Amino acid sequence: MPIQKLNFSLIQDCKSKDRKAIQKLYFLLFEGFMRICSPYVKDDSEAKSITNDAFLKVLEKIDQVNDLQAFQAWANRIVRNTAIDHLRKISNYRSHIRLENYDENQVALSANALNELDGEDLLKMIQSLEANERLVFTLFFIEDFSHKEIAKKLDITTEMSRWLLYKGRKNFKKIFYTTNSISIQV
Repeated sequence: MPIQKLNFSLIQDCKSKDRKAIQKLYFLLFEGFMRICSPYVKDDSEAKSITNDAFLKVLEKIDQVNDLQAFQAWANRIVRNTAIDHLRKISNYRSHIRLENYDENQVALSANALNELDGEDLLKMIQSLEANERLVFTLFFIEDFSHKEIAKKLDITTEMSRWLLYKGRKNFKKIFYTTNSISIQV
């Protein structure tokens, strides 16, 4: 059975708690939700769990949506926030890490080297990072958040955001060069 495209009628049916409509919406959104979750977590089972939690939140709040055009962005924001909330639960972002002097430019990768990676390899490398580093790395590079926005979103200081990004970049660089069998000092 082909899955219908997202339309206002489907949203209305979901608001009426129509089980078939809810199932169609789930299958329609699942792949996109998984793509959003994957950079935040280490494996697919964790991404599926977050996707399911986010879908339940979408269903709980679906009455708030009256504009089909805004639905996808609204649902994606719920997924992103659910992923961040999940990582907050499993990580202690308020831990006191001694911030050492560092130079952000010290940990740079060549754009040409990154361009040669396919999306799947890049995702695996990001998923190899520690949870708090992966979250800041993803928010900064994929979601294009500033350190100020990351700090506000995660309830940490901008210095902690910078530190976690620095550590994430440094570890990403190690993973990148190890994966590509290139020897370099980090």
